[in-house]
Amino acid sequence: EFDLMTFIHNEFENTAKFDTVTTSIPTMAGFDVGVLPPKLTGYDVEPENNEETLSNMMEYSIAGVLYSVMMESQACEVSQRIIAMDNASTNAGDMVDRFTLLYNRARQAKITTELTEIISGAESLNDDVDED
Repeated sequence: EFDLMTFIHNEFENTAKFDTVTTSIPTMAGFDVGVLPPKLTGYDVEPENNEETLSNMMEYSIAGVLYSVMMESQACEVSQRIIAMDNASTNAGDMVDRFTLLYNRARQAKITTELTEIISGAESLNDDVDED
């Protein structure tokens, strides 16, 4: 038995945004037998026994709202996971680019150093030959 059931959950808006909201379900208990609640006026309800009908309707409404709340929360979770994985992939790509640039600079510096040593060695040999 309850007077008001409240669910606090995430509501999906779009892939980048969700809100935390509350959804409330009032109880259907306490209505007189044979008298339908005002919101059900104009509907034919079977069986005529109000107590059983309202009990079934309450169970189905709770199950429906609970399912809806769970699906909204799941959609938010999946959306956030997709965004996180996209950000991780982008960051990994940026890291690869930075490391490639660092590697190429180090390789170029080593090649330049080797060329400088070769040219210096050749110049010193030329200087030795010229002195003789």
